[in-house]
Amino acid sequence: MTTHITKTWFEDGKLITEVISKSEIYNREWVGLTAEEVAEAGKLHIEGERMLPYSFARAIEQVLKEKNT
Repeated sequence: MTTHITKTWFEDGKLITEVISKSEIYNREWVGLTAEEVAEAGKLHIEGERMLPYSFARAIEQVLKEKNT
């Protein structure tokens, strides 16, 4: 079973239909973080003078999610 989206529009009085496969829809390049973005994410979630590893992981996860959606 193939999942796809059908895109339809009028162009020059003609009905045009294009089928876009799911793999094409979700085929985006991953955007990573710069060293500065990692440092900034860490600063936002510091508890006391140390950041807990779980908090750091969640901070990084949130920044990546924002950049890649």
